[in-house]
Amino acid sequence: MKINAAGAIQWQKSYGGSSDESARSIKQTVDGGYILGGYTTSIDGDITENHGNRDAWVVKINATGVIEWQKTFGGSANDQINGIMQTVDGGYITAGITYSSDGDVSENNGNGDCWVTKINSTGTMQWQKTMGGGGTEVANSIQQTADGGYIVASYTNSTNGDVTVNQGNNDYWVIKLTPDALASTTFIKTDLMVYPNPTNSVLNIQTDAQIKSIRITDLLGKTILSQTQNTESVNVANLAKGIYILEVFSGTEKIVSKFLKE
Repeated sequence: MKINAAGAIQWQKSYGGSSDESARSIKQTVDGGYILGGYTTSIDGDITENHGNRDAWVVKINATGVIEWQKTFGGSANDQINGIMQTVDGGYITAGITYSSDGDVSENNGNGDCWVTKINSTGTMQWQKTMGGGGTEVANSIQQTADGGYIVASYTNSTNGDVTVNQGNNDYWVIKLTPDALASTTFIKTDLMVYPNPTNSVLNIQTDAQIKSIRITDLLGKTILSQTQNTESVNVANLAKGIYILEVFSGTEKIVSKFLKE
């Protein structure tokens, strides 16, 4: 449901099939549309495939709620997504729970595991990872971090496997994942420094190279701002909140970094 600043409904949509579906997370994407993550138990209607029982379900809609594409992921047991966000490469990262050990799921450490999946901009899975112990783990939120990796917020009642200690019953469980291969090759480490990062106003740029121009793009490569003078800083106060790409040009050289506008 899309509502305006005063709380009035602008449009609403329902998605699914003849059985149960639930949306657990929604985020706006850089194209003005939205990405939804949750689960489905259907095999008809808007759902084209079911791997068995409850599947993780990702739905990409445009700015008015029309489905652009949808994908299911999982194995023969229950799987679902609780958190989803767009990543700096234009794809998506998801976090949730899996009880499966087959299909799209490579392994299960025992009972329910935290399940993180990386998919590209059209919904094709690039990699997936399960984490946990002999008890139950559920990931509820995931965010991409400044180094290109990911931070996962979860809970656990295990005392073994990937879990080092348990304070009693269900514990908070925070997991930091390293950057995936695409993230580490897209953003090459250089002598470029951008600060403060995150920023809500001015972004300062420091490098040994002689800067000829700078350009800021969104995650899909659309130019948002360019500057050929006063290239040691740029005012980003009017940018919407989100992750942006900074390109610094020095002759034929281009240095790429990223920053978060708060």
